[in-house]
Amino acid sequence: MSNVLAPFIFLAISVGLFFTYIKPAHSTLVEFQDQQTKLEDVLGDAKTLGKRLNTLLNTYAGFNSTDMKRLEKMVPDSVDAVRLIIDIDALAEKNHVTLNTFDVPRLDSGTKGVSLPGVPDALGSATLSVTCSGRYDDFKAFLMSLEDNLTLFDVTVLALDASTGQGTEGAGIYNYTLSMRTYWLK
Repeated sequence: MSNVLAPFIFLAISVGLFFTYIKPAHSTLVEFQDQQTKLEDVLGDAKTLGKRLNTLLNTYAGFNSTDMKRLEKMVPDSVDAVRLIIDIDALAEKNHVTLNTFDVPRLDSGTKGVSLPGVPDALGSATLSVTCSGRYDDFKAFLMSLEDNLTLFDVTVLALDASTGQGTEGAGIYNYTLSMRTYWLK
């Protein structure tokens, strides 16, 4: 009779071992294999990013200092309001336009930012207001100088007061109001 019961006992022991040890161990092994696959994917991504970083660093090292200075002027790390006023005043003076008022908001890291795709709040921005006067052709040349300037400006508002161009002394002299947005890296 023991020969008849032995297979059933071994079968019961096998089923017990399967549910108490083999199945939990197999589940743990599958979890570790999934985790290993994820870590290998992350490691592959890290290697790809490392190669990309090296490529970008080599590209960055290949820039000459003149180009780097121009790039830093275009989108600086911070905005120097005084330097900005001096630059705009120099452009106005070069084009025979007189700056009457200049309104610069407080330019700091708390000023609202501009989002780039995938990089939230990458750029800080502020709107500057300028009132100036001069002949129309000189003002057009001033706008062209702002456009050609390395510092980024977006003219958001342009108003012309045509009533000031009357009379003998002020013939052809108009008042202009400009609102411009400028940017910097955060």
